[in-house]
Amino acid sequence: MFQIIFLLKNDLLSETKEMNKKMLILVLFWIVCAGCSKNDNSPEILPSAPKPLRNADYYITTAESINVRSQATTKSESIAKLNSGIFVIFIEDSKKEEVISGKKSSWLKVELNDGKIGYIFGGFLISKKDAFKKIVSTDNSLENRKFIFNSKESGEYLSFSQNNIISLEGNCTISDPDDEKKSQGNDCFKQGIYQKIGNYVFILIDDEEFLMEIAPLPDNREEYALRQIEPASGSKEDIFHKEFR
Repeated sequence: MFQIIFLLKNDLLSETKEMNKKMLILVLFWIVCAGCSKNDNSPEILPSAPKPLRNADYYITTAESINVRSQATTKSESIAKLNSGIFVIFIEDSKKEEVISGKKSSWLKVELNDGKIGYIFGGFLISKKDAFKKIVSTDNSLENRKFIFNSKESGEYLSFSQNNIISLEGNCTISDPDDEKKSQGNDCFKQGIYQKIGNYVFILIDDEEFLMEIAPLPDNREEYALRQIEPASGSKEDIFHKEFR
C-alpha cells in the first residue's frame, strides 16, 4: 500500500515539474516575441523642448531632420532624428572630420533628451555659449515684431529688426545713467543681436544673455509670447513677454 502511494506521489511530482518547464518555455517565448514586435527601423523624431537646463555643456541643432548615428560615420545606423532647436549634451569630440553639405567638421558624441547616446555631425550643431554671439540661423520670422518686456506697466519693449538686430527701448534700467548715448531722461535705448533657432531665441544686449522660448500664453492658446528661460525669474512663475499689438 505504501509503495503504491509513493509511486503515485513520484508520478505527480514528475508531471508538476514537466508542466513548470512548459510554462517557463511559454513565458520566455512571449518575452522574445514582444521584443521582436518593436520596429527600430524608423528613427524617432524627438520633441523640441529640452530637459530643464542644468550645468552641462549644451549644443543646439541648427538644421532639420538631423540624423543621430550609432557611430561617427554616415554609414552607421540612425538611432534618432532631430529637428532644429533641440538641446543635446556634449560628451566628447570624436576627432573624425569629414565634409557634409559643404561643411567641414568632426562628429560629436552627445546625449539626447531621452538618455540615448549617439553621434551628430558637428556642422549641424552650435554650442549654447556660441549661440548668443555667432549667427548661424537664417530664420527671420521674428523680423518687425515687437514684444512687451516684463509687463505692460514697465514701458519696456523688445523690437526685432532685420539683420538679427534687436532693440530694448522704453523706461529700461541703465547701469550708467550718465551715458548720454543711451539715456535721455528716464528713457533709454539698448541694441544687441539675436537669432531664432527652432522655437528658441538667443538674445545678447549689453553683454547680458537672454534665452527665450516661443510659447503659447497660458490663458490664450491662440496668442504667442516669449517665455524667458534664462535668466530665471527667481519665482515659480514663468516670465512671459507678450507680443505688442
